Amino acid sequence: MKKLIVSIALFFSTVVVGQENKINFEHIALLLPDAEKAAEWYCSNLDIKIVNKGAGSIFVTDSAKNIMLEFLINREATPLNFRKMNVLSLHIAFHVEDAEELKNKLIEDGATIESDLTTTDSGDKIMILRDPWGVPLQFVERKNPMLRFEGIYAEHIAFNVNDAMGAGKWFADKLNMTVVKEEGAPDYGRFVADTEKNMMLELYQKSEVPVLNLNDILPAQFHIAFSTDKIEMLKEKLTDCEVAQDLFTTDSGDKIMVLRNKEGFPLQFVKRKKPML
Repeated sequence: MKKLIVSIALFFSTVVVGQENKINFEHIALLLPDAEKAAEWYCSNLDIKIVNKGAGSIFVTDSAKNIMLEFLINREATPLNFRKMNVLSLHIAFHVEDAEELKNKLIEDGATIESDLTTTDSGDKIMILRDPWGVPLQFVERKNPMLRFEGIYAEHIAFNVNDAMGAGKWFADKLNMTVVKEEGAPDYGRFVADTEKNMMLELYQKSEVPVLNLNDILPAQFHIAFSTDKIEMLKEKLTDCEVAQDLFTTDSGDKIMVLRNKEGFPLQFVKRKKPML
Protein backbone atom coordinates (compact mmCIF):
# COMPACT_ATOMS: atom_id res chain seq x y z
CA MET A 1 0.00 0.00 0.00
CA LYS A 2 2.87 2.39 0.90
CA LYS A 3 4.52 1.73 -2.47
CA LEU A 4 1.26 2.51 -4.24
CA ILE A 5 0.85 5.79 -2.31
CA VAL A 6 4.46 6.80 -3.09
CA SER A 7 4.01 5.97 -6.79
CA ILE A 8 0.80 8.02 -6.98
CA ALA A 9 2.48 10.92 -5.16
CA LEU A 10 5.45 10.90 -7.55
CA PHE A 11 3.12 10.79 -10.54
CA PHE A 12 1.10 13.79 -9.42
CA SER A 13 4.26 15.66 -8.41
CA THR A 14 5.62 15.22 -11.95
CA VAL A 15 2.36 16.39 -13.51
CA VAL A 16 2.13 19.45 -11.27
CA VAL A 17 5.74 20.48 -11.95
CA GLY A 18 5.15 20.15 -15.70
CA GLN A 19 2.02 22.27 -15.46
CA GLU A 20 3.61 24.94 -13.27
CA ASN A 21 6.58 25.52 -15.53
CA LYS A 22 4.95 26.61 -18.76
CA ILE A 23 7.58 26.83 -21.49
CA ASN A 24 6.48 28.61 -24.66
CA PHE A 25 8.12 30.07 -27.72
CA GLU A 26 8.59 33.78 -27.12
CA HIS A 27 10.63 35.00 -30.08
CA ILE A 28 13.05 34.23 -32.87
CA ALA A 29 15.97 36.68 -32.96
CA LEU A 30 17.66 37.74 -36.21
CA LEU A 31 20.60 40.05 -36.71
CA LEU A 32 20.09 41.75 -40.09
CA PRO A 33 21.98 44.66 -41.67
CA ASP A 34 19.12 47.09 -41.00
CA ALA A 35 16.71 46.27 -38.18
CA GLU A 36 14.55 49.34 -38.84
CA LYS A 37 13.96 48.47 -42.49
CA ALA A 38 13.44 44.79 -41.67
CA ALA A 39 10.77 45.61 -39.08
CA GLU A 40 9.10 47.97 -41.54
CA TRP A 41 9.09 45.32 -44.30
CA TYR A 42 7.61 42.59 -42.08
CA CYS A 43 5.00 44.95 -40.65
CA SER A 44 4.00 46.13 -44.11
CA ASN A 45 3.69 42.68 -45.65
CA LEU A 46 2.86 40.08 -42.98
CA ASP A 47 0.29 41.77 -40.75
CA ILE A 48 2.94 42.21 -38.06
CA LYS A 49 2.99 44.92 -35.39
CA ILE A 50 5.81 46.48 -33.37
CA VAL A 51 5.61 45.48 -29.70
CA ASN A 52 8.76 47.04 -28.30
CA LYS A 53 11.53 49.20 -29.73
CA GLY A 54 14.74 49.78 -27.81
CA ALA A 55 18.40 50.58 -28.31
CA GLY A 56 19.33 46.93 -28.85
CA SER A 57 16.43 45.46 -30.79
CA ILE A 58 12.95 45.79 -32.25
CA PHE A 59 10.31 43.23 -31.25
CA VAL A 60 7.39 42.59 -33.60
CA THR A 61 4.53 40.12 -33.22
CA ASP A 62 2.30 38.25 -35.65
CA SER A 63 -1.49 38.55 -35.92
CA ALA A 64 -2.01 35.76 -33.38
CA LYS A 65 0.13 37.66 -30.84
CA ASN A 66 1.68 34.48 -29.50
CA ILE A 67 5.21 34.67 -30.95
CA MET A 68 7.57 37.52 -31.77
CA LEU A 69 10.46 38.23 -34.10
CA GLU A 70 13.33 40.22 -32.62
CA PHE A 71 15.41 42.22 -35.08
CA LEU A 72 18.70 42.69 -33.27
CA ILE A 73 20.78 45.86 -33.36
CA ASN A 74 24.37 44.88 -32.62
CA ARG A 75 27.32 46.67 -34.16
CA GLU A 76 29.83 44.21 -32.69
CA ALA A 77 28.47 41.08 -34.39
CA THR A 78 28.33 40.37 -38.13
CA PRO A 79 24.92 39.42 -39.59
CA LEU A 80 24.62 35.86 -40.86
CA ASN A 81 24.67 35.41 -44.62
CA PHE A 82 21.20 33.88 -44.85
CA ARG A 83 21.30 34.08 -48.64
CA LYS A 84 23.99 31.39 -48.72
CA MET A 85 22.00 29.03 -46.49
CA ASN A 86 20.05 26.20 -48.05
CA VAL A 87 16.35 26.92 -47.43
CA LEU A 88 15.89 23.40 -46.06
CA SER A 89 18.80 23.80 -43.65
CA LEU A 90 16.81 26.56 -41.93
CA HIS A 91 13.59 28.43 -42.62
CA ILE A 92 10.87 30.31 -40.76
CA ALA A 93 7.33 29.34 -41.76
CA PHE A 94 4.11 31.35 -41.70
CA HIS A 95 0.60 29.99 -42.10
CA VAL A 96 -1.42 32.05 -44.59
CA GLU A 97 -4.96 32.02 -45.91
CA ASP A 98 -4.14 32.89 -49.54
CA ALA A 99 -0.61 31.95 -50.58
CA GLU A 100 -0.98 33.08 -54.21
CA GLU A 101 -2.13 36.59 -53.29
CA LEU A 102 0.62 36.98 -50.68
CA LYS A 103 3.26 35.72 -53.11
CA ASN A 104 2.52 38.50 -55.59
CA LYS A 105 2.55 41.14 -52.85
CA LEU A 106 5.89 40.03 -51.40
CA ILE A 107 7.63 39.81 -54.77
CA GLU A 108 6.51 43.35 -55.56
CA ASP A 109 8.17 44.45 -52.32
CA GLY A 110 11.57 42.82 -52.81
CA ALA A 111 11.14 39.14 -51.97
CA THR A 112 12.53 36.51 -54.33
CA ILE A 113 11.21 33.05 -55.17
CA GLU A 114 13.28 30.13 -53.94
CA SER A 115 10.66 27.41 -54.42
CA ASP A 116 7.46 28.33 -56.25
CA LEU A 117 3.97 27.53 -55.04
CA THR A 118 3.18 23.81 -55.15
CA THR A 119 0.43 21.58 -53.75
CA THR A 120 1.43 18.56 -51.67
CA ASP A 121 -0.26 15.16 -51.79
CA SER A 122 -2.12 16.11 -48.59
CA GLY A 123 -3.51 19.26 -50.22
CA ASP A 124 -1.27 21.87 -48.55
CA LYS A 125 -0.07 24.77 -50.71
CA ILE A 126 3.56 25.62 -49.99
CA MET A 127 6.14 28.07 -51.31
CA ILE A 128 9.51 29.32 -50.09
CA LEU A 129 10.67 32.89 -50.67
CA ARG A 130 13.58 34.93 -49.39
CA ASP A 131 13.00 38.31 -47.82
CA PRO A 132 15.13 41.26 -49.09
CA TRP A 133 17.92 40.18 -46.68
CA GLY A 134 17.93 36.57 -47.84
CA VAL A 135 16.13 35.02 -44.86
CA PRO A 136 14.32 31.83 -46.06
CA LEU A 137 10.60 32.19 -45.42
CA GLN A 138 8.16 29.37 -46.04
CA PHE A 139 4.48 30.16 -46.53
CA VAL A 140 1.95 27.38 -46.18
CA GLU A 141 -1.77 27.29 -46.78
CA ARG A 142 -2.78 24.15 -44.89
CA LYS A 143 -5.77 22.07 -45.92
CA ASN A 144 -5.96 20.93 -42.28
CA PRO A 145 -4.07 23.43 -40.08
CA MET A 146 -2.01 21.98 -37.24
CA LEU A 147 -2.34 25.22 -35.28
CA ARG A 148 -5.59 27.12 -35.42
CA PHE A 149 -5.29 30.88 -35.44
CA GLU A 150 -6.62 33.51 -37.81
CA GLY A 151 -4.74 35.57 -40.39
CA ILE A 152 -1.01 35.30 -41.06
CA TYR A 153 0.86 33.74 -38.15
CA ALA A 154 4.23 32.15 -37.42
CA GLU A 155 3.67 28.40 -37.68
CA HIS A 156 7.11 26.85 -37.25
CA ILE A 157 10.84 27.21 -37.59
CA ALA A 158 12.55 24.32 -39.41
CA PHE A 159 16.02 22.80 -39.19
CA ASN A 160 17.82 19.98 -40.96
CA VAL A 161 19.61 18.02 -38.23
CA ASN A 162 21.71 14.87 -37.98
CA ASP A 163 19.25 13.06 -35.69
CA ALA A 164 15.67 14.29 -35.98
CA MET A 165 14.28 11.64 -33.62
CA GLY A 166 16.86 12.40 -30.94
CA ALA A 167 16.49 16.16 -31.30
CA GLY A 168 12.71 15.92 -31.13
CA LYS A 169 12.90 13.75 -28.02
CA TRP A 170 15.21 16.27 -26.33
CA PHE A 171 12.76 19.15 -26.87
CA ALA A 172 9.86 16.98 -25.71
CA ASP A 173 11.63 15.68 -22.59
CA LYS A 174 13.43 18.85 -21.54
CA LEU A 175 11.09 21.66 -22.62
CA ASN A 176 7.71 19.94 -22.20
CA MET A 177 7.06 20.13 -25.95
CA THR A 178 4.52 17.88 -27.66
CA VAL A 179 5.03 15.88 -30.84
CA VAL A 180 2.22 17.00 -33.16
CA LYS A 181 3.24 15.04 -36.23
CA GLU A 182 5.99 12.53 -36.99
CA GLU A 183 7.13 10.62 -40.06
CA GLY A 184 9.39 7.64 -40.66
CA ALA A 185 12.44 6.96 -42.82
CA PRO A 186 14.32 8.43 -44.50
CA ASP A 187 13.74 11.95 -43.16
CA TYR A 188 12.17 11.11 -39.77
CA GLY A 189 10.47 14.51 -39.87
CA ARG A 190 8.57 15.69 -36.84
CA PHE A 191 6.72 18.78 -35.67
CA VAL A 192 6.93 19.56 -31.95
CA ALA A 193 4.82 22.30 -30.35
CA ASP A 194 5.36 24.30 -27.17
CA THR A 195 3.22 24.02 -24.02
CA GLU A 196 0.32 26.13 -25.26
CA LYS A 197 0.75 25.21 -28.95
CA ASN A 198 1.65 28.75 -29.97
CA MET A 199 4.21 27.61 -32.53
CA MET A 200 6.12 24.53 -33.64
CA LEU A 201 9.66 23.39 -34.31
CA GLU A 202 10.09 21.22 -37.41
CA LEU A 203 13.04 18.82 -37.42
CA TYR A 204 14.12 16.46 -40.18
CA GLN A 205 17.26 14.78 -41.49
CA LYS A 206 17.69 15.14 -45.23
CA SER A 207 21.00 13.60 -46.31
CA GLU A 208 21.15 15.75 -49.46
CA VAL A 209 20.81 19.02 -47.52
CA PRO A 210 23.60 20.65 -45.47
CA VAL A 211 23.28 20.61 -41.69
CA LEU A 212 24.16 24.00 -40.21
CA ASN A 213 26.95 24.06 -37.65
CA LEU A 214 24.84 25.81 -35.04
CA ASN A 215 27.83 26.11 -32.71
CA ASP A 216 29.32 28.59 -35.18
CA ILE A 217 26.25 30.84 -34.88
CA LEU A 218 26.46 33.43 -32.12
CA PRO A 219 23.35 34.10 -30.00
CA ALA A 220 23.89 37.77 -30.95
CA GLN A 221 23.34 36.73 -34.59
CA PHE A 222 20.44 34.32 -34.17
CA HIS A 223 18.63 32.55 -31.35
CA ILE A 224 15.31 30.95 -30.43
CA ALA A 225 13.79 32.22 -27.20
CA PHE A 226 11.33 30.56 -24.81
CA SER A 227 9.41 32.15 -21.98
CA THR A 228 9.28 30.19 -18.76
CA ASP A 229 7.64 30.59 -15.36
CA LYS A 230 10.40 28.76 -13.49
CA ILE A 231 13.71 29.74 -15.02
CA GLU A 232 15.85 28.63 -12.05
CA MET A 233 14.17 25.20 -12.09
CA LEU A 234 14.77 24.94 -15.82
CA LYS A 235 18.45 25.80 -15.42
CA GLU A 236 18.84 22.94 -12.92
CA LYS A 237 17.06 20.59 -15.31
CA LEU A 238 19.14 21.43 -18.39
CA THR A 239 22.45 20.14 -17.04
CA ASP A 240 23.31 18.59 -20.41
CA CYS A 241 23.47 22.06 -22.00
CA GLU A 242 26.45 24.35 -22.41
CA VAL A 243 26.03 27.75 -20.77
CA ALA A 244 26.49 30.48 -23.39
CA GLN A 245 25.30 33.24 -21.05
CA ASP A 246 24.59 32.47 -17.42
CA LEU A 247 21.39 33.51 -15.68
CA PHE A 248 21.26 37.24 -14.99
CA THR A 249 18.67 39.92 -14.26
CA THR A 250 18.29 42.95 -16.50
CA ASP A 251 17.74 46.51 -15.30
CA SER A 252 14.04 46.08 -16.12
CA GLY A 253 13.76 42.96 -13.94
CA ASP A 254 13.75 40.27 -16.64
CA LYS A 255 15.66 37.06 -15.88
CA ILE A 256 17.54 35.71 -18.90
CA MET A 257 19.96 32.92 -19.75
CA VAL A 258 21.30 31.49 -23.02
CA LEU A 259 22.19 27.81 -23.37
CA ARG A 260 23.21 25.42 -26.15
CA ASN A 261 21.92 21.87 -26.25
CA LYS A 262 23.94 19.00 -27.70
CA GLU A 263 22.96 19.92 -31.27
CA GLY A 264 24.24 23.45 -30.69
CA PHE A 265 20.87 25.24 -30.81
CA PRO A 266 21.31 28.76 -29.37
CA LEU A 267 18.40 28.80 -26.92
CA GLN A 268 17.47 31.81 -24.84
CA PHE A 269 15.18 31.43 -21.83
CA VAL A 270 13.48 34.42 -20.30
CA LYS A 271 11.22 35.10 -17.36
CA ARG A 272 9.76 38.55 -18.00
CA LYS A 273 8.85 40.84 -15.15
CA LYS A 274 6.25 42.32 -17.54
CA PRO A 275 5.49 39.86 -20.39
CA MET A 276 5.34 41.43 -23.86
CA LEU A 277 2.85 38.77 -24.99
